[in-house]
Amino acid sequence: MLSAPLFVLICICPLLLSAVGLFLLRRFRGEHRRRKPFRKEEKGLRWPGYSLQKEVEEVGDKIDALLLMLVAGPLMLLGGYAVAVQAHGDSMSLRMIFLIPALIFCGWIVVRLYTHAGLSQRKRLGLLGEQMVGELLNNLMRDGYYVFHDFPRTGWNIDHIVIGETGIFCIETKARRKQIGSGDDADYEMTCDGASIHFVKRNHREAKPIHQARRSARELERFIEERARLTVPVTPVLTFPGWLVKSTAADIDVVNPKQIRGMVLGRVRGRLPKDVVERIAAVIDRECRDVEW
Repeated sequence: MLSAPLFVLICICPLLLSAVGLFLLRRFRGEHRRRKPFRKEEKGLRWPGYSLQKEVEEVGDKIDALLLMLVAGPLMLLGGYAVAVQAHGDSMSLRMIFLIPALIFCGWIVVRLYTHAGLSQRKRLGLLGEQMVGELLNNLMRDGYYVFHDFPRTGWNIDHIVIGETGIFCIETKARRKQIGSGDDADYEMTCDGASIHFVKRNHREAKPIHQARRSARELERFIEERARLTVPVTPVLTFPGWLVKSTAADIDVVNPKQIRGMVLGRVRGRLPKDVVERIAAVIDRECRDVEW
């Protein structure tokens, strides 16, 4: 039979190796001692899904820590159990003293892992949706439009902003998974009546995305009025990548992202002078330019 010190050492070694591996992973993924070649005052514009990308990384770090705890916790308890047996001898009560905390600890870790894995999956889907829509919107730059992504607000952000002679468009992206099916059973269609989004196949309704898009447009109008000293209307747009959207809403455009370019270029009312467009774009650029290289 192994001696208690040796048994404890065997239990602790995987913990130490895991901790060192996690430290090195974060070390090489993060900052280094060597100074970057960029000046601190040089900042870049936010890219599509910038905030969600950071959130995905944070959730990933939490999952790494939970996995380390799942490995380390039982091993530490085994080491403690070995020491207790060496000092007092084995007994059923001693086993229960270590077994019950081990089961509770492992159960808590598993629940947390399940929760964070689901959160990571949802955030990754949202990130991919924003990146896809952002790539399509960037094509509007060829038409003379300004395009910004991840416009920061306190505790939240506006996914995309498009500014040009045809107006200002505040775009919120919502990525939604589809149910498995094909042909007549396919899940691909949604409708909007201005009050809620109706996913036809699953007969499910959502109102929150519409409220969020309208709130984002109002917030952008307020920001432009405060910073640029201009009062201009902002058109709220809600887009769902991969969905066939049929909308009858009057004050909000709910579309597939592939329709946005035609919608923006085809807008005929409320044309903005070039100097107004550049003035608004300048204040939004300053707000979005906070990425440190």
